[in-house]
Amino acid sequence: MKNFNTIHILTLLLILFTSCKTQQKAVQDATSNNEKVKLSCDIKSCTGPLYLFKFDGYTFMLNQTAQPDSNNLYTFEVPASEHDFYFVGTNRKQTKPIILGKESDLYLKGVCNNIRQSKFDNSPINTEYEKAISEIRSYQGTANFLNRQYAMAQMGSEKKAEFLKKLQENDRNQMSLLNNMRVKYPFVGKIVSTKTFLSFPNNKGNYDTEVDYFVNEYFSNIDLSDPALDRMPAIFETFRDYTTTLTAIKFDYAKMKQTLDKVLAKMNPDAKAYRYALGAIVQTLKGKNHPAFIDYANLFVEKYGHEDAPYLAELKTNISNAKSFMIGAVAPDFQQNTPEGEAMKLSDLRGKVVLVDFWASWCRPCRKENPHVVSLYEKYKSEGFDVLGVSLDRTKDKWMSAIEKDGLEWHHVSDLKGWKNQVAKQYSVSSIPHTILLDREGKIIARNMRGEHLTAKLKEIFGK
Repeated sequence: MKNFNTIHILTLLLILFTSCKTQQKAVQDATSNNEKVKLSCDIKSCTGPLYLFKFDGYTFMLNQTAQPDSNNLYTFEVPASEHDFYFVGTNRKQTKPIILGKESDLYLKGVCNNIRQSKFDNSPINTEYEKAISEIRSYQGTANFLNRQYAMAQMGSEKKAEFLKKLQENDRNQMSLLNNMRVKYPFVGKIVSTKTFLSFPNNKGNYDTEVDYFVNEYFSNIDLSDPALDRMPAIFETFRDYTTTLTAIKFDYAKMKQTLDKVLAKMNPDAKAYRYALGAIVQTLKGKNHPAFIDYANLFVEKYGHEDAPYLAELKTNISNAKSFMIGAVAPDFQQNTPEGEAMKLSDLRGKVVLVDFWASWCRPCRKENPHVVSLYEKYKSEGFDVLGVSLDRTKDKWMSAIEKDGLEWHHVSDLKGWKNQVAKQYSVSSIPHTILLDREGKIIARNMRGEHLTAKLKEIFGK
């Protein structure tokens, strides 16, 4: 009887195993058999079609368009495959990421004006993905808060120890989530890994500074050579955040190139994940007007410029324009009116070291930086240093009031068009304060240099 039970159990296990393998093979072979998975969207209050997009490493590309049927359902069908990301929405700026490929007959329910909050009734992997992303973002928010508190707490104090302990707990929570997802839903686990970064105070190892730790350990939980990353546009967000931080800590051209090239070297240059990473780098450096933008944008065009994508023509134009603002290039001339209504050109200041300062009366960081620039102006104006303020104000009274209140005794111009200021558009200024330092021949020395960095540069130029 005992032997019979054993054989019976083994037979049942073999049947179950064979069944599972058969089901698994059916999924693997689905694409060759032209099988489809269906997504039905019950999205209320839409007045037009619904779109399904794929992300190509730079923008959302239209995959399908759906009109509502008689039951007001929008239906999409995609080939059965391994888990892959699609984006559903009313336009490219309002989309919801969804995982499709293995689960069929999915049902998404929500409202048109808040489609990102729509929910699945019958998709375990999408439900787990959304839950995991919400949790990891919460942990990262907690980490940012605790890191700030830890940095401000007095060395050796109870508060310092308390924040350190909380950071340790938060790190454990992140790793617990990551490890659980790697077992439960490996695909989701790999996405979570792209967003998992542990605190410096508890993981500093042999790193002397937090910057060194960040640069070398940010991708420590990710296998950048994993082919599965080709199906995870989340890697775009990871490289965007990484590059944004490098610009915030003022990595210059050489340091930026060295750092980003080292990370990209860990990836397959022919993989889609590489394209996600490179696209993120290009867009971030462009938005920050970083001199390394040209190199990576040229690389992007070299690799993908043969494609028929509208944004590639714009990117090529951006590269051409950016070359006019490279370090060492003569800054393009411009002309706008002073508060007195007189026309003034940038070239009128040729022969001086000039700081072109984009600012506005309503910009708090600009106003906070003004006293520092005033002190530098007073120190070096007799040596040939000058400042030309380009205001993004719309109201002349507020502009002039800020000039007087902050004691800005240098030159000022504006067309009073706010963010549509022609000079700001010409110089691709997307945030303020933004500065451009020019030598006596009008050549660009540096962009976006402020605070101690500006002080050090002027000391280097004037020798005191």
